[in-house]
Amino acid sequence: MRFESRPGRVERIAILLLLALSTGVAPVRADEGEIDTTELAAPQPEAQGRISIRRFVITGNSRFSKEELNQQLQRFVGRNRAKADIEAAREALEIFFREQGYSAATVKVMEPAPGKSVIALDVQENLPKLTAATGQLPKDDKPDEVLAAPVMESLDTEKTTPAIETEKTAQTAPTSEKSPKADDSEFLLEEEPKAETALQSETFTIKGFIIEGTSIFTQEELQNQVKRFCGRGKTAVDVEGARDALERFFHGRGYPAMLVNIPAQSSSNRIFRLDVIENRIGNVLVSGNKWVSTGRIIRDIPSILPGKVLQLKELQNEINAANRNPDFKAIPEMQPGKAPETIDISLKVQDKLPLHGSLELNNRASHDTTALRLNAALRYDNLWQRDHSISVQYQIAPQAPEEVQVVSGSYTLPMFWSRDDKLVVYGVVSNSNTNSAVGYSNLGKGNVIGSRLILPLQGSEGFFHSAVAGFDYKEFSETVGLAGAPGVKTPIRYFPVSASYSAYMRDAGGMTSFTSGFSVLFRGAITDVREVEDKRYKARGNSIVMTAGLERNQQLPGGFSLLAKFDGQLSDQPLISNEQYTAGGVESVRGYRESEASGDNAVHGVIELVAPELLKQASKERFSMTPYIFYEAAHLWVRDPLPEQDSSADLQGIGFGLRGTLLKGLDFQTDLGFPLHENSRTKAGDARLHFKVRYQF
Repeated sequence: MRFESRPGRVERIAILLLLALSTGVAPVRADEGEIDTTELAAPQPEAQGRISIRRFVITGNSRFSKEELNQQLQRFVGRNRAKADIEAAREALEIFFREQGYSAATVKVMEPAPGKSVIALDVQENLPKLTAATGQLPKDDKPDEVLAAPVMESLDTEKTTPAIETEKTAQTAPTSEKSPKADDSEFLLEEEPKAETALQSETFTIKGFIIEGTSIFTQEELQNQVKRFCGRGKTAVDVEGARDALERFFHGRGYPAMLVNIPAQSSSNRIFRLDVIENRIGNVLVSGNKWVSTGRIIRDIPSILPGKVLQLKELQNEINAANRNPDFKAIPEMQPGKAPETIDISLKVQDKLPLHGSLELNNRASHDTTALRLNAALRYDNLWQRDHSISVQYQIAPQAPEEVQVVSGSYTLPMFWSRDDKLVVYGVVSNSNTNSAVGYSNLGKGNVIGSRLILPLQGSEGFFHSAVAGFDYKEFSETVGLAGAPGVKTPIRYFPVSASYSAYMRDAGGMTSFTSGFSVLFRGAITDVREVEDKRYKARGNSIVMTAGLERNQQLPGGFSLLAKFDGQLSDQPLISNEQYTAGGVESVRGYRESEASGDNAVHGVIELVAPELLKQASKERFSMTPYIFYEAAHLWVRDPLPEQDSSADLQGIGFGLRGTLLKGLDFQTDLGFPLHENSRTKAGDARLHFKVRYQF
């Protein structure tokens, strides 16, 4: 008994599989979830009305050899085919003739005989093609009829058995059978079910399999997939089953282009050889990129490097990671390669200028200062084609520039061990001159230089978390005294080290987030204990501060949602004012001015009921408005207060607001808050309006 691979099987499977992959990969936006692996290469369930196509018979051809036409049609041959494959074969043949210069050639499908699986295609050339050299018709004495070679299997679960040649088979064949001829279409239309059944019934012993052609998996892993097909009384179906099991194993492990071939061999050996075809990546074409270089794209998506075996999961992860960049989108397309046993990949890119900026006007002002603040920011996200980012920000009080002037900048770069891990280096320079009370002034200058290492951690579907660690060098110099007269200077330098952890979990009802962190101040290195003591009574310069927060955004019926948020701070000793927890304003308790109260320890909470978006259908995405109501509260404690200092502070506010967008890039938020708890600077019930308007690009 002898096994052999039928011609065209590998090419057909590669084409169909890669077409399935190409149609399954879609562009991903930054706000969308990951691509689902099962969507890319999942086989379709068997449908009703499937047919078997054993071969094609082509009449009317006088121009091309059987082999040339065979290549155009062999991918449509097999069991469990759709009727649409016949039309696809007709179109493929017609396109081939047109590409060869016979633009007027047409192909028609002849009516098949009932119960037959041989499809006849009739070629009508209409106009001859003249050769460029002589102007004469090309001479070809090849017969008009071309037979497309049968294919071993299709992608569906129903398989045909390998071709088997035995003496017994030859003896059982009908002696009255006439020999096939190229011009004998009646013979070509005949089925041979009895011979096929006889082939499948031949039994033999399978002692094992030799699997060659891949080093991705160990021999133990490969042999585990086929060992159940070994033993006595086996048939050709078992050899085919071993091949199928191996292919399913490769595809399940993320290698959809890997195929298995059964080479020609005799069953008398009892050990069968299976050849693995890895179909490595051949040519890679990147198109459409304007602002991102091809080198960077290949560097960010290394799984498409020529010569590598396509690993679908790796490609998906790399594409998803690259597409999180709002300025970049990549869509891969795959097709059989021009070289044998290769895949060509086309990466279509859509990118934008990675320059972004914003301009914001708000009234986040503290007591004794003018009302307005103006913030400007500019950022570029693709320095050196290395995914580096640089940004600069400027804040000023436009009504009195001498009150507040803050300049800051940052530089972000991916780490060499992982592009997902980021290092941020930043600096802040501030200068303020405010009146703290009638006749008194506070001159403050501050410089901050710091660094943060951001480490996204391994998560799962719907769960994301990260860790951040870093340090700061802080230097502040304040002069407090009577306006117009020399004051008392209170300079301080210190070096806190901090770390934090954050986690986000998405479920069917909404989103839950959790944050925690700590900051440690070491005494005696850069931190001067005397400066700390001068700045704050009983501060020792070696403080430990713990922070934590919990937030839940819950979706409610009718398009409503509920936001509940709680956070706080706990310290082991009195803190200097720069490190205390502050409350009041838009980010904490609305209805009060910014940083109206401060303390060493604090708890803060907010509950916000958000209504459905207004005028959603009428706006047609030109603008949006979302109303909400809120309640906020904060309680702060001061450790070891001075005799004239309050040991605690309570802030409570209630109100309503509206946030949304106007046109493209313009967003706004306005809140009307009513303080419920009175203090020395704010009366209960006095309404305060908070607002911000920002344009960004």
